[in-house]
Amino acid sequence: MLTVRHSLGMVVVFACQLCLADDPYSIEVKDVGDWAVHEETGRVFASIQSGNEVVEYQPKTGEVRRFKVGETPEEMIIKRDQLIVGCKKSPALFVIDLNTNQVAGSVKLIGKGPHALFCSQVDNNLVYCLCNTGAAFPDGEVFQIDSENLQVRKQLKTQTWGHDVRHVVMATDGKWMSLDARGASSPSGAYLLKVDEDQGTFTQIFGHHDSFGELVAGPANRYWTLGNHLYSLDMTQKIRSFTGSPVAIHPTLDLAVSYVSGKLVLEKFSTGASIADAKFPSAQVSSPSRSHSETFDPTIKYDLRNGYAVVGLETRCCWVDLKDFTNLQPLRMLVAPSGISTLVEEMFRIPINVTNAELEPKAIIEIESGPKGVILEEGHLIWKPSVEDVGFSTIQLAVKDSMSQETIDSVALNVHVTLPEIELGFHAKSMEVSPSGKVLLVWGMAVGQENRHPAHPGPDKLMVIDLSTLKTLAVQEVPQGIRFATIDDKYVFLAPNSGNVFYRLDHTLKASKRQFLKSAPLRLVKISATELVALGEVIETFDIEKMQAKPTDVGAGHSHMPYIDLEGGLLQKPYSIVNTHSGEVLRLHTMSQLPRVETTSGDSGMHNQRNDQSRGWGRMVVNGNSLANFRGGQIASWPQSQTCLISHAWPMAVVVSASNNGRMLELSLQYCNLTEGTVMHSSVFDVRPNNGPSPNFYGERNQMRIVGNKICLINRDKIMIAPIPEAIAEQMPLPICFTEKQTTEVEVGGKKRVLLNVAGQTTGVTFSLMAESPGIDLEADSGNVTLDTDELWASTIAAASGEHPHSMHDGAVPPWQHDENSKWYKAMTGKVLAEDKLAVQLQLSVQVRDSEGQEDALQFIVLLVGPAADVSKAQEDRNKLLVEQQEQVQVLAEAGRETRLKSAQEAKLEATKPQERLDQLEARIRRIEATLDAILQKLEDKPR
Repeated sequence: MLTVRHSLGMVVVFACQLCLADDPYSIEVKDVGDWAVHEETGRVFASIQSGNEVVEYQPKTGEVRRFKVGETPEEMIIKRDQLIVGCKKSPALFVIDLNTNQVAGSVKLIGKGPHALFCSQVDNNLVYCLCNTGAAFPDGEVFQIDSENLQVRKQLKTQTWGHDVRHVVMATDGKWMSLDARGASSPSGAYLLKVDEDQGTFTQIFGHHDSFGELVAGPANRYWTLGNHLYSLDMTQKIRSFTGSPVAIHPTLDLAVSYVSGKLVLEKFSTGASIADAKFPSAQVSSPSRSHSETFDPTIKYDLRNGYAVVGLETRCCWVDLKDFTNLQPLRMLVAPSGISTLVEEMFRIPINVTNAELEPKAIIEIESGPKGVILEEGHLIWKPSVEDVGFSTIQLAVKDSMSQETIDSVALNVHVTLPEIELGFHAKSMEVSPSGKVLLVWGMAVGQENRHPAHPGPDKLMVIDLSTLKTLAVQEVPQGIRFATIDDKYVFLAPNSGNVFYRLDHTLKASKRQFLKSAPLRLVKISATELVALGEVIETFDIEKMQAKPTDVGAGHSHMPYIDLEGGLLQKPYSIVNTHSGEVLRLHTMSQLPRVETTSGDSGMHNQRNDQSRGWGRMVVNGNSLANFRGGQIASWPQSQTCLISHAWPMAVVVSASNNGRMLELSLQYCNLTEGTVMHSSVFDVRPNNGPSPNFYGERNQMRIVGNKICLINRDKIMIAPIPEAIAEQMPLPICFTEKQTTEVEVGGKKRVLLNVAGQTTGVTFSLMAESPGIDLEADSGNVTLDTDELWASTIAAASGEHPHSMHDGAVPPWQHDENSKWYKAMTGKVLAEDKLAVQLQLSVQVRDSEGQEDALQFIVLLVGPAADVSKAQEDRNKLLVEQQEQVQVLAEAGRETRLKSAQEAKLEATKPQERLDQLEARIRRIEATLDAILQKLEDKPR
């Protein structure tokens, strides 16, 4: 036994006390904080807390050199050729350059710590540690440190990790890490996090609510050892167990070394079978005082240059010479990436290796399963994923013995095929796409404004993006915020949150021109190549080149939102559906003030959302998560839908679905058919922590736009560009439905046929009228509507002549005068009505149903255009009749007057006769009275 005593009172003892080694070495060291081993060179380091230094040791020679560091050095990690030392007294990380053997410098930290040092071994300068910057464990923070420039690069709270983190280990490729809370929580657990070192993000994926012991990252980014258990990289599969803990897996030998009860245990990694045990001598120096909540984690590493297993204990470091064990076999393990992320339609080429590949018999790598097109070529995995492969795919690889064909090792590679995306730098709220689909306009809250109240508008960001190159053309902050914006192939039109005004800018967001309005605009809609409509309390139309007001279409202000961009090159105007590319009127959808051909009233049963953005192919999306028919009857529901649109290029609904998986939110694009709402294909485009509040958006939001075969999707502070998978789209069944293009006008003259245009399976379908009327006949099997235009025109003319006063529109006389009639005709059709013609409107309500019960209905307007002379003649005839009737009334009135006069005279004559008789009677009475008086007088005069 060789004993070395140095000035600090440290005792170094080299002793031969291993059961199965001929010449082992051990060193007893006092006051050890941690051990670190540079496996490529075999250099061994101990942090000495009482001496505030790091000491380097080698077997046989003992101490090599010392490095002075900060006070109370404890945990250490090695990042490539740098030794990182965490000092607790005045929290700091010290960096030692192992090439120059000099202390390169230090980085000051705050809080209590540092602890849980960790790093990857990729080619960057990033190392990490944790400090408690508050009074409770949620106040813990992780520091991302640039060890080359000696500065803190990022500082993030660990509260979202949900644990009082005490120990962290990171996979060598820097994409994964595992953590636990030993000493602060029971059970301590073991939790898996996905890491993006460039972004400095940590996303919890999976966790075990159990206690294991020390966590160690396995070789080749394939495994974790949780205590003495071997787990797969995703922590979901327990593969086998070993005797002790921690477990160190040799990168080239079929060997797993672990520590238990004062001895080293050597086992086969491939099977867990025992190889040998090695017992260490008893400690000859006592351990320094240590908190009961803290435990010393033994260190087991390999000196790959000299062939040792190095074991660092609380008071001792031992070297076990692996050359003493002749029964160690080479390890045949696949060396492959722990995870692959690739862009759709881009080919990746990834090296796939096998450890000890040069040994005989040769190891053969095979693809056992995987997506279409993946191949192995010259030691590389090659694949060009298509649009159908967006999301997660699994490639199962196996290594087989070339002689026995037995499987030696296998691995499942997870490949995430991602979509092109554009980093915005702000949370996007809404977007608009130019009619050609070449340019995208997106806007949202400026940074720091995410939680502002809708009643308190603040600055918004506005960005113009070239969709062909995915390059940003311009970005600008709008201090007063954005009420609404839209874009065409030349200009950007912007309505700010303040003022009755909108601006016209070019695609660089410069060359601004201003136009004042009569009311605050709620929306701006491009209605033709040269015209823009501002929709508000007052609807105004403008020439976009001259930036001057134009007369607004007649009747445009009668509905709340008369102009709606239906996408797919379609625009809903007040009375018509128009193809914006050709200007063709496809269908008349709303009654105007033109005279109406009266039909039998009936309830069509049609849903009032027939004309909106989320409809097509005879279907509509209700409340963003339900597929409905023309009546609004639910066909299917997508309860996890965040947004949904119906494609105009393909008969499908595109649904953005969000599902919670523990702490993670999984976002998928789902392509659903329109017959039953069945999901025909689903692809995961994002997995993120489900722990952040959504921005407090206000006003109208457009989260998704479908432009031909391309989907533009807002995903927080990114824009995703997703091509529609045509192979999936071509499999979508097309339900029977009426097309947008229908007959708009029929010339009066005999019986005319109107063919109902439908899409889908047209054999075995039945057509019907939902409101019947004389003069309208429908062939149930062909969909031909026969209009007796003469009868319908005659009935309308009868209304014009006043024979049917109840047919008057809204109690007012219909516009039969040519000027008024032609004005409404042009508002509906965009055409000029001939001088000798007048137009009336006929509403048709039709329904179609196939043999499987699929059905659709449509209500549209057909204009009957007939001779204006018919109306003039009818009105002249009516006027002549009115004159004749007036003359007859006058004759009758005169005859009536004469009759009344004669009657009055006769009545007067008759009225005088009774008076004469009374006079005669009165005279007689007077004579009688006179006679009586005379008699009485004579009697009085006669002597008695």
